[in-house]
Formats: sequence, C-alpha cells, structure tokens
Amino acid sequence: MAVVPAALLVPQPVARPLDRHGRPLFCNIGVELEAQTNLFEIVHARENLFEFAVWVYFAEFDPPVDSPRLKRQLVYRNADQILQSLGAAGGALLYQGTNLFVKVDRSTQPRSTASIAVTPIGPDTQSIGLTRQRSIDMRGALDQEAIQYLTCAVNKAIGQLRFQSVGRHRFLTEMMRQVDPEMGGTTTVGNYKLLPGYFTSIQQLGASLYLQVDCMHRIIHMNTLRDVLDERRESGPVGNRDRKLYTITELVFGEPGIHGTFTRRQQGQEVTVSYAQYFQNTYGINLAKGQALVKYERTRRMPDGNQQVINTIILPSQTVTLTGMDESIRSNFDLNNQIANRCRMLPGVRLNRSRGLARKLQAQTAAGGGPNRAAEVLETYGITIHTDGNLVKEYGMGYDDPLLIYPPVLNMGTINDPRFERVYGLHMDDLRERIEQASDPIMVVFILPENKTQAKQVYEAMKQRLTCGNEAVLTQGVQAKTVSGNRWNSALPKLVAQIACKLGGAAWALNTKAVVRRSTMVIGVDCKKAKDAIATFLENPRFKGQPPSRFIIYRGGLGERQKRAVIDFELPMIEEGFRQLTTDEWKPEWVYILVDRNARQRFAVRKPGGGPLENPPPLTVFDQGVTDSHNYAFYGCHQFVTQGTVTPTKYEVYGQSANWDATKKVGVDGLCRITMQLSILYQNWSGPVRVPAPVKYAETCALKVTEALDNQVPSDQLSTKLWFL
Repeated sequence: MAVVPAALLVPQPVARPLDRHGRPLFCNIGVELEAQTNLFEIVHARENLFEFAVWVYFAEFDPPVDSPRLKRQLVYRNADQILQSLGAAGGALLYQGTNLFVKVDRSTQPRSTASIAVTPIGPDTQSIGLTRQRSIDMRGALDQEAIQYLTCAVNKAIGQLRFQSVGRHRFLTEMMRQVDPEMGGTTTVGNYKLLPGYFTSIQQLGASLYLQVDCMHRIIHMNTLRDVLDERRESGPVGNRDRKLYTITELVFGEPGIHGTFTRRQQGQEVTVSYAQYFQNTYGINLAKGQALVKYERTRRMPDGNQQVINTIILPSQTVTLTGMDESIRSNFDLNNQIANRCRMLPGVRLNRSRGLARKLQAQTAAGGGPNRAAEVLETYGITIHTDGNLVKEYGMGYDDPLLIYPPVLNMGTINDPRFERVYGLHMDDLRERIEQASDPIMVVFILPENKTQAKQVYEAMKQRLTCGNEAVLTQGVQAKTVSGNRWNSALPKLVAQIACKLGGAAWALNTKAVVRRSTMVIGVDCKKAKDAIATFLENPRFKGQPPSRFIIYRGGLGERQKRAVIDFELPMIEEGFRQLTTDEWKPEWVYILVDRNARQRFAVRKPGGGPLENPPPLTVFDQGVTDSHNYAFYGCHQFVTQGTVTPTKYEVYGQSANWDATKKVGVDGLCRITMQLSILYQNWSGPVRVPAPVKYAETCALKVTEALDNQVPSDQLSTKLWFL
C-alpha cells in the first residue's frame, strides 16, 4: 500500500475549546445517559502497541502483471517462499498495491533485497523482485502508514471469511451459512434476495485504534436484466457471478451478439474466444441467442477535463441482475414490510452482530500480523438536550385553528374567493395569459394529473414557467389522490400550513432568545450534482436593517473525499469575504461546520433501570469518547426512532473567526444546543429532521433547482420565500 501524501489526507477539525485549566470542554447541558457504540478497541493508548516490526518492500513483477487480483494470488500462493528468501521465516506478509508488508519479530533483520522465482499461474516463468523501502514503527505514535497496514490486515481477514464485494461493501452469500451459521446467509423475500453485509474501517481516537463495524443489507433481484431490459434501461445492475456493480453505458443489440469475440490470456497464450464459449467454459452457463449485451465503460477524468475510457466490460444481459429498491418494491406494501422487518435491526441486535464480526476479524487479523486484543464494545455516554419550553408549536391543527405565525399577506382577515381556472392540456402560453389576467396573484395552486408521467411533466413545466423570470409567483402542486376520498380531511390542514409557510408564515417556531443572546444568522449550504455543479445558499432569519453580529454556517452535501477541496478553496473564500466586510463598527463572528449524514457510527442506550438496549432519545449529543478529544466535533441523534437503529449526524467545526465567541456566551453547550433545536424548525415535517432546518432547506432548494427547474435560476422575487417546500 502506497503512502498517502500529507496533502491528500483528510484535514482535521479545529481544536476543541478548553476551560481555564486547559481541559477540553464537552456538551454538558442536558440529561446524561450511558451508551454503547459500534467501535471495538484494538490498540490501547496506554499499552505497548505491538511487539513486532513491519518492513515495507516495493514489489516488481517480471514479466509485468497488470491484474491486481493476479498479483495478490502470486504473492499469497508463494508466501512461505518469499518469507524464506527475505530471511523472515515464521513471519507474515500482506500485499496491497505495489507494497509488500512483512511482519517479523523485532530481533529479526530481514534482507534489503530479494528476487524470488515463484510458481507461476500460467506456463510462463514468473519472478518477484523486492526492494526494502522503510520500516513502520508500531510501538511509537500511530501514523497514517501504521493505520494503512492494519486496514490491509483487516481487508485480508474479510477475504478469508469468504465475503463477496458489491460496490464498496462486503456481503455474505449462501456459502457463508455453511461456514458460520451464526452469521446467517441470504434471505429470499418474494422475487428478491437480501444479502446481509458489513461496513468496516479503522478509526483513530487519540492514541487508540478502534475497529468500526456496521451492518447493512443489499437487495438483489432474482430476475435477470434480460427479463426487464425494455423498461429498465437506466438502472444500476449487479453481475450475478462476480457481484460487482455496473452502470449501463450502452445496450448492444443485433449481431454478432453472444457470438462476438474478445482476446484473453490462456495458458500463457493470447486466444480469441466468444462470449458464449467463455461463459459456458467458465461458469457452465448456456447463453440464449438474440439477447442484448450490456456495455460498461469505466472512465477517468483527465487533467484537461475530458473523460477517457480506461476499461470496457461486456456482459450478456442473462448474467446481470438488478439491485436496490425500485418502484415494484416501493409500491408493494406487504413486500416493503417484509424487507423492513429483516433489515431494520434494533440497536442491541445490531451491536451484537457487529461484535460477532469484529471478534472473528480480530482473530483472523491477529493470525496474520495484526493486534490480538479482544473485541469489546466501546462504552460512552451522551447528553439529551431538552427544548426547555423554547419550542412554540401548534399541535392537532384543524380547519378552524389559526396558524401559529401567519404570513403578513394574509393579515388574519378574510381572503377573497380564489379564482378557479380549468386548463385542458399543457399550454404555457394559455397559462401566461390567464395569470396576466388575474389581479396580482400571490399564489397559483394546481392539481396534478393522476398519471405519474404526466404529473411529473406538468409539475416541472409549471415550476419552470412560474418560478423563473420576471413574472414569478409562488406555486403549490397538489396530487390528485390527495383531494380524493378520505385523505382530504387529514391532508387539508397540512396543505394550508404549507401554503402559509410559502407565503411567509410558519407552523412552529423556536424562541431563539433563550438559545442565543445576540442577533445571529444561521446559514445552510448544500449542493446537488446535475448537469453542472449547483450550489444553493439559503439564509435565515431575516433581520431589520442591521446586519447580524454572529454567523453560524452549516455546510452539507459533502463526502469524505470532498472535504479537502472545501477546506482548500471554499473556506478561504469565506474568510476573505468576512475580512473585506469587517469594519471598525461591525466585526462579525462566524463559525463554519461540516455536516455529515453518512456517518457509520451507531449508538444504543440503556435505561437507568436496566432493560434491553434501545435508541437514544431525540436531540441527544455524543461528543466524548467517540470523537478525538482534541478536535471540535460531535454526533447528534435528532429523531425519535422506534424501528431499526437511528443514524446520527456528525458535525465538525472546520473554521471560525478569531473573535468567535470571545464573550464565551455560546460555548460548546450553546453550539450543540442550537444545532439540535434547529432540527425541529423544518416546516414541512412535524418533528425533528436529521439536520438543522437551514441545511434541509438548502438541500430541498438545490434538489428543486437541479430537477424541477432544470438548473434555471429562480426569480429574485422569491428569494425571501420558501418557494421550494
């Protein structure tokens, strides 16, 4: 495994605030509760890490081998011969990329170079040249290379447990039931298979290392792509032989079809074989004639910005199955329930399964050169933050109930009867003429057709026509099924509340004076990928003539690989913007927080009186033991979950002004508190969402712009309205 350059490593959050004695400050303004998480300690900070040495060699194959899989086979099949040639008999080795890791006793000094004639896979002779590059100090402070070595050891152990890779994760198949009945196997539900799988990673917290394990499932369709090809041309299929994910680049019909040929290396020679012959000889599959071929092209972005094809794969549609949720599953209530009952595990069950895999992985890893510490779950505790009466909300809204915060345009008076127009067909010119004839309309409410395709077309056309341009007006689409039957009685109050929110009102609010004492603007930033990258910036609350003195910026929509670009480019631009706006009279404070909703951390709590493990209460913060005590980061469990295990959101402070919280009025407690309570303010959901409301608004806005508006810019007339709800 090559060393990751420091410039490519994920940056760390800013330092956690300290008290006057120099100790880290943590959230401490709620009810404390004991919890367990899916981290299993494998290296303790106060113990000697390892009593062995690891040497790193550069491996060169002669003749060259292109396939990483064949390289690993050559190394591991000749492991004893390689160790003996290096003078490291009795040790262990791991191979990743171009690096060979050799684990030996500290008293052993292996050779610097070696050339080994190994047993080839084909008839050709094969040798491996090894050149020692460096050693890894496994007893000192943990560095990135030591973590990479241990990750490599875990990955090898996973392979020895007969996992199959699907995408980035590993899943169990029918074979696993024979290997280990406790870990189960696939489950058949209707015409689908559920593959139980796991996510694993090595996490460093301070000077300790933890193995993180989480459970997941993958849905595999039992019918092949050939059966549904005509209606599913843009799905993400998975090969039913190698269990790898592919995205269809092209569907190839007509001749030569399965009789088309390709060149492969066989017994040391280049031979030409047809697709039909290959699948018959390799897998025993007789390919049906006349079927389409699925073409997948793997591309890489070049320095000039163009995409270059680096690999092409051709698969007969008979050998490909679909994967994931589709409309046939979503529309089937019974099937949905069956899948949910098998996939949604309670916290205690989930942690037990994770612990079982962690123990097996550590046993395998210890045999191959890793740590031999027992896999024990990490004990921690969280803080549940209460609203303390700050949330002002109207429950049980009915026809005659006044809105809690009414929009100014309504003026709490009687509105003139709305104007009804029946429009046949979708003619935007007719729609424009009728809007112009109306006397300054404040909103257009339209009922969508029952047909889903037509409803999507009408919705997008209405949004694009009425949201963009100089004649913009607020719109509200209503599904036909909403106004039919018994649904109308329950849907009407929600519909009225949504319309009121778009007009400037609110269904519930937060007494911010109890949370922040100074004028504060909360900003949510999110992005969605469409034809081009679209960034949406939404600001809230509005202020009266005076700029806020404090800014809290939540940045969502990022993956781990995108953090470096954000820290290198976006954050300096924000710093420069505030620097240019700062004057002697106005010196704003600001903090920049990255929001990660894809965290693999899981938490389970036990009630004070005992009983089974359960999900944390809503608005619970975890920031001790599960994050590095030196980094300003915390996890938030926002929602109340009764089925399955709650997924927390991770918050990391990556930037702040020099004068941030100079008066110590916000602190760690205040930032955690406002972050959790802001998740209650999303006006389209009567309860907490997984992120602060401004982030959810930004996400919804970005989604509407990229999908419904086809990347067109909304009118400035709607910039202060929640037009996208």
